[in-house]
Amino acid sequence: MVWTVTSVALLLSAMALIAWMRWITSPRLDQFVSVATHWQFERPVRIRVSDRYFLYIYFSRKDASFEVLRAIVGGAYGQTMEVDGKRIESVKLGSNSWSADEVGRLLHQCDIAAGRYIFRGELLRGVPEFRNIHARLVLELLPKQAHSRVMGVYWLGSLLVPFTIIGAALAALAAIVLWK
Repeated sequence: MVWTVTSVALLLSAMALIAWMRWITSPRLDQFVSVATHWQFERPVRIRVSDRYFLYIYFSRKDASFEVLRAIVGGAYGQTMEVDGKRIESVKLGSNSWSADEVGRLLHQCDIAAGRYIFRGELLRGVPEFRNIHARLVLELLPKQAHSRVMGVYWLGSLLVPFTIIGAALAALAAIVLWK
């Protein structure tokens, strides 16, 4: 009986820790925008942890080929590109990240205190080259760049979760073996 209770307690602890880690790092703002046209919006944002936050714009790679996105977003430093033998000036955004789904560009980073805020965003002039390319404006806390004590607990938790799950499995195995 003790091994069963231990197994369940360890498993529930791991599940609670994983849920907390996802809750603490979920994006504070995830707004679809169009870079091709003027837009303006206002959204309430709740910052859960005082730490460094990053404002990214992510462009969908489903809407354009790698070459087209690289040409209009730019490479690592917004360099000009050559596509089909033509030299194309990039928008000079430059890209920070590339994945199978998105191209990301860091717009701003700053330390923000925990609390409730109103986020206002506006694009004054659209860039026609981005028509038909979906984009998202995302304000997020990135654990690798964080520096608060809460994120220290996050990293400790990420190290403990595998051991907790292994402990739960061993306790369950002991409960099965010692079952009478």
